[in-house]
Amino acid sequence: MNTIPVFFSSRLRTIIMRALGLVIISLSLVACSESGLSGTYESDGPEKYKVRIEFRSGDKAIYTVMNTRSDASYVIDGKYLILHVDNDSFIFDIQDNGSLGTDGLVLKKVQSSGKATDK
Repeated sequence: MNTIPVFFSSRLRTIIMRALGLVIISLSLVACSESGLSGTYESDGPEKYKVRIEFRSGDKAIYTVMNTRSDASYVIDGKYLILHVDNDSFIFDIQDNGSLGTDGLVLKKVQSSGKATDK
């Protein structure tokens, strides 16, 4: 009868569980890094009154309101974008069509030509 010694199977089990844990952590990190927003989003209306968010690498962004630019950081929490600008925080809904909305204001992703995309 071929039996695996208890010590070996316990040790093998430990190695497999650690390897699985590393794989799960690695996949989680990849998923989190790819869930960020990219590009530029802006509202409709005259240039003077546009709201614009330009997403940069990591959790950084540039927030522009009435031609005033501010450095910002952001966090995505499920279907919400939480934008931190100076001492303020703004919460945007991430819509199913990819636009960002808050209090009646809608920001659409713009193409490199400067035109909003409609998904």
